[in-house]
Amino acid sequence: MNHLINNDQDVLPTNHNRKVQNRYSKSSDLKNGNGFSILFYINLLLALAMYFIFLGDLTKYKSLSEKIRISEERREKIESGFKNIDSDIHNERSRNRKLMSDKLHNEKRLNDLKNTIRQKNKQKSDAQAEHGSLLEKGNDRIGKTISYSGHAYTDRELENRWIANENVSAQLKKRLQSMGRNQVLEQFGEGPFKVRYDMSLNGEKEFFIVETAPLEFMPHSVHLFLEQVYHHLWDGCSFLIGLENIIQASSYRDITLQDRSLEEKFRKLELDTVSFQEYHDAFPGVKWSLAYSGRPGGPDFYINMANNTHLFGPRSHKTAHVLEEEGDPVFAKVIEGFDTINKIAQLPKRPHGHFFTNPAVIEKATLLDVEPGAYRQSFYDEGYYGIHSHSDTEQG
Repeated sequence: MNHLINNDQDVLPTNHNRKVQNRYSKSSDLKNGNGFSILFYINLLLALAMYFIFLGDLTKYKSLSEKIRISEERREKIESGFKNIDSDIHNERSRNRKLMSDKLHNEKRLNDLKNTIRQKNKQKSDAQAEHGSLLEKGNDRIGKTISYSGHAYTDRELENRWIANENVSAQLKKRLQSMGRNQVLEQFGEGPFKVRYDMSLNGEKEFFIVETAPLEFMPHSVHLFLEQVYHHLWDGCSFLIGLENIIQASSYRDITLQDRSLEEKFRKLELDTVSFQEYHDAFPGVKWSLAYSGRPGGPDFYINMANNTHLFGPRSHKTAHVLEEEGDPVFAKVIEGFDTINKIAQLPKRPHGHFFTNPAVIEKATLLDVEPGAYRQSFYDEGYYGIHSHSDTEQG
């Protein structure tokens, strides 16, 4: 067995090896040094390889981390996009619900409109049928005057109706004239009557006197005028308008026409207008005559500064009214104070108009030559309206 034992070792009884130096020991050391160097380089190469492997893994890790970060960002964006999509879906569903509600509402309205159209069409058809029936029944009435009972008058019947209405109108006018004449005779006497107008022209005192038309010609208009004077309705009124051929008195205080208190007195006593346009050819609208203006005439009156019969009489070309046969009622004429009338006519006027700059004020209109208390009370006196008690008529 000794040839099996290594030469550089002794086997001791203790079974421990003991290093024995021999001639081969130096060669063995050389072999160990070369082995160490090789091992060192191998380890170095392994270390370098591991380093490069580590660097590669680190680079891969960084790349992977960046990819993970990008993936996370993408995921967040996708999640945000999903949230926005969810919100859009919710909004779209809400809008769809509203559209459906509007659709149902509009469908209901459409059905209602269709029902209404059907009803209107039925009404139209019924009306057309009724219209056709009426046309068929009324062919003989087209262009004709129909009575209250639906009868179509013939030309002869219309002529007879016109004559009958004229007769009724004439009877009423005649009755009014008779009543006016009797009222004047009982209350004031036979006349003709004189009325004095006391005037204020720019602070100066002036007057003029008028005389009424004969009762046989103008009883209704004269009666109205006397009642107006008797109740002092003209006191405080003014001559406001001046034209080339007339000057006009009005129931207003000044040109503003705002104060209507005087006009209301006329209306309250129902003494503001005539009941019809009384006119008589024997007392026409010549110079210095007084006539009621308007339709119906009154309460305003004017004084003719020239013969105006062709302007304000019956069938005059400037009487722009339906009943051309009517004329303005002429009820009195100026008999004294012509210079006063001329002064009124010459008062300055406002620019581009016919109103006087300073109207001529009627301070008082007084009935002359009538004995105070010599006549009975008027229908319009107190007891009926409670406005006046009069005892201030004057002797001429």
